Amino acid sequence: MDRNRRDIQVPNVTDSLEQVRGFVFAFLEDTPFEEAERRRLVLAVDETVASNILCSEALERGGETELSLEVDGECFRARVRDTSREPDRVPEEEFENVLERARKHEIGIFLVQQIMDEIRYTYCKGIRNELELVRYLPGRKSGDGEGA
Repeated sequence: MDRNRRDIQVPNVTDSLEQVRGFVFAFLEDTPFEEAERRRLVLAVDETVASNILCSEALERGGETELSLEVDGECFRARVRDTSREPDRVPEEEFENVLERARKHEIGIFLVQQIMDEIRYTYCKGIRNELELVRYLPGRKSGDGEGA
């Protein structure tokens, strides 16, 4: 399978989530994943983007979310990048609200961990916030590239 990559950038508002789901589902149509697996992958990417957008909205950071999807002979890869401005510090009165929102997303984090084979988080203060999700193609094992 040739390498295939597509990118999308959406505003950090919850109205963007429907567009993201459609984008991911359309991208996955030409992959070897079965329908049920495609739906799980859409769910994992959606949860990741939703978490980013909800955090941005809660802190009124604005910005956009960049989503890159890629598939090659080994795996499907989704990279979610946050381009919102980073506040110097979350005000103390806002901190409890942020923690409460994070607690509500624990089930979402659990789902993403169950669906994806690898999850990598990169953070460089003031520069980049990126989450990379990897799911190996059917018949591939994580890490070695050999058939299952």
